[in-house]
Amino acid sequence: MSNRGKFSNLVSQLKRSAEGGSSSESNKKARSDEGETLKTVSDFRPIASGIAVAAHDFSRALRRTSSKVTCDRAPNENPELKFLIIGAQKSGTTWLHTHLSSDNSPLTLPSKTKEVHFFDWNRSRGMHWYGNQFNTNGSNHKVDHGLYGEVTPDYITLDEECVREISTLFPKLRIIFVARDLVPRTYAAIWMELKQKLSGLDAGDFLSKNNSSWEINELADPIKYDDNYWMERAKFSTHVVRSDYATGVRRWLRYFKKDQVLILPFRSIIEDPANVIKLVTKHVVEGSTCGVGDTIAEKRWKQRVIAAMGRYVGGLDEKKLKVRINESVPQSKNNDLFKTDATEVNNLEPKNKMTVSSKEMNNYAIRPSLILKFQEFLRQYESDFNALLKDLGYNWKLHSW
Repeated sequence: MSNRGKFSNLVSQLKRSAEGGSSSESNKKARSDEGETLKTVSDFRPIASGIAVAAHDFSRALRRTSSKVTCDRAPNENPELKFLIIGAQKSGTTWLHTHLSSDNSPLTLPSKTKEVHFFDWNRSRGMHWYGNQFNTNGSNHKVDHGLYGEVTPDYITLDEECVREISTLFPKLRIIFVARDLVPRTYAAIWMELKQKLSGLDAGDFLSKNNSSWEINELADPIKYDDNYWMERAKFSTHVVRSDYATGVRRWLRYFKKDQVLILPFRSIIEDPANVIKLVTKHVVEGSTCGVGDTIAEKRWKQRVIAAMGRYVGGLDEKKLKVRINESVPQSKNNDLFKTDATEVNNLEPKNKMTVSSKEMNNYAIRPSLILKFQEFLRQYESDFNALLKDLGYNWKLHSW
């Protein structure tokens, strides 16, 4: 079937308020083929005549699955998607999802999975299916404040037309992007990819205790893969598009106002995790409305949500927040061969010296020669993103590592 035919079928499904079935064969193929994963996104064109129907389908599903919504609902209220955490991959997004989806959090995230991948892999399931992912009926303690959102790091790679479509569906959406220094992010992403391949997993599937055995770790030992392997993967389109933060963020900024987009440094999760949770929650709450069109009801809802946010942030457990989740850092059994000293790296090539702090390298086992090659290749993306941060008024930047 042609790409145009596939999209026509999607629009037809949305118009019929399709509740969805299983993923299409094309989506399955996308998950199993790295190259196709990104092409699948580019194949879609914006929904035109079906946009209102699609938004209604999503709202209808949310109204049906919500358990204890605290908003004073009006008959014509249409709940909306409030936020998306769009990346970056290997930058603490699993950590964010874990804490933001807790029962005490005022935000509501998908209950069954972290990464829904609706806007890239699962669009054919329909907006009603998407809304059903936010079902809170299974929780006895979760209070649904109507603050719906999800975490899919690959959304930073969505193409222009898809981002435009999202902005048309949800114009008040709040966007969050976490930026990690590019060398460790790229290294962690390639190692995760390697383990997935060795485990026989499809692209996008997560490793678990069942498929992350010592045999896989042995096969994925970094010492067995030379610099050429790591650099070849780093230059592959799947990784390049995830390293080019600036291009991805600018794409979203063309359709969402600057104050709708929050960009955070990954290192702040390590240095001050409670503040990260506070900033993300505040960003979502401040920009959200109940949507009932009633000033008094809106004010009451806002007061309740702000109070809920205060209780949530005030009750955060610092010890639990500092526990790393799903962190992919390759450690060779022959660590002496990979042991990296900051001074050693900084002195390797004085002409192209890029400072590296010992603190940042404590938990990594990357060959000095590979760090320099990563730095050289990723410098263009780092510089472009740092320039964007400056233009947007941020006072932090990526480090060269």
